[in-house]
Amino acid sequence: MLLTNNWRFKELKNIDILYEKKSSLDILIHARDLVHLGYKLMTHPLYANLKPREMLYRSIYLVKTNSMDLESVMLIEEAISKLQMANFKRREYNQSVKDDFSYIDFEIVKDALRQGGIDV
Repeated sequence: MLLTNNWRFKELKNIDILYEKKSSLDILIHARDLVHLGYKLMTHPLYANLKPREMLYRSIYLVKTNSMDLESVMLIEEAISKLQMANFKRREYNQSVKDDFSYIDFEIVKDALRQGGIDV
């Protein structure tokens, strides 16, 4: 399953997409709820070299397992904490910058999906 607020993923056919027009923080919180229901994070909830407050789009690849994955719990909780601390500094971006952030999220997660055997 791909949980995302990035419109670029809406048309993918080879994976279940849960698209929500919500904030990055809301996506992380939803991912945490799924992790508590037995889903495992297949992508890291934060991106290297990008400040959490700068990422308007968040896409997280998860798979259903038979038990709660403790590493996923720790990763998602840490990501939520970091984003909550950084959120107060969020600034407004023009559409061109928003499109760039959307593209970055798409490319990072698209590569992770391919590595997971999903044709994108």
